[in-house]
Amino acid sequence: MKVFMTDLGGTRRFESWRSIFRKEASIVKAAEGELAGSIAGNDTMNPGIEGIVGMYVKLGELDTLQRMKEHRQGLLDQCVDTANFSFDVTRSIYRSDLEVIEAGIESLYGEITGHVDVVNEKRIAGWALYNQHPDKRVAIDIYFNGNLVGEVVADEFRNDLLKLNKGDGHHAFVFVPPSGSYQPPLQIEVRAAKRKVLKAVAVEPPAAAVEPETAVEPEMDAEAK
Repeated sequence: MKVFMTDLGGTRRFESWRSIFRKEASIVKAAEGELAGSIAGNDTMNPGIEGIVGMYVKLGELDTLQRMKEHRQGLLDQCVDTANFSFDVTRSIYRSDLEVIEAGIESLYGEITGHVDVVNEKRIAGWALYNQHPDKRVAIDIYFNGNLVGEVVADEFRNDLLKLNKGDGHHAFVFVPPSGSYQPPLQIEVRAAKRKVLKAVAVEPPAAAVEPETAVEPEMDAEAK
């Protein structure tokens, strides 16, 4: 969304917000097609982003939601601050919109099936796929002690997955922990699409080695010697 500034009588004034919102609405309508126009034109519906996304989800309009996401991302990319104006508020609005749109897309992708096969200091590996849309790839997030340390996509091929009828077999992932990050005690969590926990495990430091006690022979008195 662009904000225009004009000089009137030496005083810089913002174009009215109503005019700006009308421009935004026209852009959205053009980008999202006739379906978005019919929804936006219905006075009985919630005009907010949640209402629009909710209707698209009910209609199963996955492609429309994906176009809507691209449109919002494009607007967000255009929000570049200038010497006279900051787009902090606008960026916050578009990021909030994107979160709602992405949640709608995820709900249409359906349930996630997956498994984490290996967790150690060298790699964290497993697989994940959307049951209803196996052609889509699942994003995987890795957390150490609640902190995001890595993001990968489950798109690598594994022949065993193909034999088990897990889509086209391209649903595996491998994450290599950054050097020095795997330091127990450690709480590791592997999440699929930010909403399904595939694995949560606590890694404890190795137990300290206990040296065996040295047997001490009892002293013998002089007569025994």
